[in-house]
Amino acid sequence: VELKENEEMVFHYKPDGEVEQVIERTNNVLTRAEALQHEQDCKNAILAELGRWHAHGAWRRRPRQSANNLLTSRWVLKWKIIDGERRIKARLTVQGFKDRQEVDNFSATTSRWAQRLILIIAAQFGWDIGSADVSETFLRGLTFAELATQPGEVKRSVQLELPPGSAPFMQQFDGMKDFNPIVEVLDMVKPGYGLKDAPRLWNMALRRVLHEFSMRPVLADKELYVLHRDGQLVLILSTHVDDLKMTGTNEVMKALIAALEKAFDKLKVEWNKFEHCGIMHDQDVTTKAVTVHQNHYVKQLRPMKDDHVRHMDPLAEVDERTKTVYMSLLGGVAWVVQTRPDVGVYISGLQRHLQTPRATDVLNLNRVLRYLKRHPLSITYRRVDKPWRLAVISDSAFQSKDQDCLAFCSGIIALTSVDTTGKVQVQPIEYLCKKQQHVCRSTYAAELHSALDLTSLALLINTAMTEILCGVMSASEMVVTLDSGKLTIPVDLYIDARAVFDSVTAKHVKTPADKILLIHALSLREHLTRRRVNRLLWIDTRDMVSDALNKGKIDRGPLRELFEKGICCLLYTSPSPRDS
Repeated sequence: VELKENEEMVFHYKPDGEVEQVIERTNNVLTRAEALQHEQDCKNAILAELGRWHAHGAWRRRPRQSANNLLTSRWVLKWKIIDGERRIKARLTVQGFKDRQEVDNFSATTSRWAQRLILIIAAQFGWDIGSADVSETFLRGLTFAELATQPGEVKRSVQLELPPGSAPFMQQFDGMKDFNPIVEVLDMVKPGYGLKDAPRLWNMALRRVLHEFSMRPVLADKELYVLHRDGQLVLILSTHVDDLKMTGTNEVMKALIAALEKAFDKLKVEWNKFEHCGIMHDQDVTTKAVTVHQNHYVKQLRPMKDDHVRHMDPLAEVDERTKTVYMSLLGGVAWVVQTRPDVGVYISGLQRHLQTPRATDVLNLNRVLRYLKRHPLSITYRRVDKPWRLAVISDSAFQSKDQDCLAFCSGIIALTSVDTTGKVQVQPIEYLCKKQQHVCRSTYAAELHSALDLTSLALLINTAMTEILCGVMSASEMVVTLDSGKLTIPVDLYIDARAVFDSVTAKHVKTPADKILLIHALSLREHLTRRRVNRLLWIDTRDMVSDALNKGKIDRGPLRELFEKGICCLLYTSPSPRDS
């Protein structure tokens, strides 16, 4: 196989001597042979990494005998593309799992729907999108002394023991010439890579800078920040650990970058076209429409070798080595669901057998991968004419097998409008394809629960849209706004389950066969009466585009057209809405 520049292959060696290539990857961790071959480059990389820690004042010397929470560490050497060249980069990683102190740990990331809202806002307001990356992130977090001043926090005490052989490198820095690892350790002043609370302390430092810039998080997603001036939105930003994505007026975005660079040094900033969180972003500089895809990642995936399973019983479990390869490839394929809703139902089905894959699962996984390669998909976010509505297109699938019932919850939440020609413009915000979390014993139950779950998520998204467009609120203010039906964008719920539609919209809500579901039907009715949901609409099953999210045999064309072109057509339905 001929590889492109900066591409490598992962090989699985079988006992019988066969070699199986699964995924192409770039920038792998160095093997021992590579480290020996590039010994001087590795030494230079290790010295540079220690220099970064030292420059940030991340540690101080301490007698070993006084250490009360000593952690070991290790070196991770990886190939990285730096200034267009493939170089070795070293990372000193603390083995935080040995930490004796109990600490809060989390990694601050924005939700998928919040990431998409930034693209929608950019297209609607005609703003540029930008991506900013902070280098040496965790070394720029709060110090342990700063953390101790926060309410409810305790001062951390952590000591670090460098990997064997690192002392000669350390002794090259000022104040470390006589450092002796036999009797000394490094007392950590601030967190580093590997500590469980390093992401949290970095997020606290970032949040402090954003707060000083007058940015505030929305209630529905604490990692989605907005800035308003004179009552108008001028900036919106998402955080994914150290990766930031933003859109707003050029003047305000440049001012924010200057503030961030003052606090965290030079940022890597890209405009209009960049890769963010593994997703390619490409913005038309004229129309400001944004196209996102993972087609570049799909090209790196390679099918499993399946000759040995083709002659097996389809339901027979595969051997351990095949299972390992299956789990690896399925993890890679599942990653693309962020931009490939057309394969969501297949991946959900394959994940049900993740731990015990069968021969048929291996064959089906390869089929899904071939489909991804043959049918690339890009999602484009374009400007949608006003007035806007928030469409909730809810559907479910139910299958009863003896005592086991399987129900899927699926649906699309999208910003919609009808243009001057009568076409429905659609910009997807979120879509779901997952196993139903509620116990369902009938199609009615599955459809009702799906409608309630999708409505709940849509209302959460609508609270975020309200704060984005109108300004941030307190939780108490948002509750009043929600309960009074005064969220910014009207919500329409589309379902194809006639039984659910009829029972909820009847003059008196009908009691279903499974009587406890009456409470759930009343809950959906209450959304209408309180005007949280403005309209409930029934559409023909043949027009239910969400069907392709939970049924594998449904044509993927309408679903792909909705995401790719932003168009949804009702060919068989003249929906008669039931207004609240």
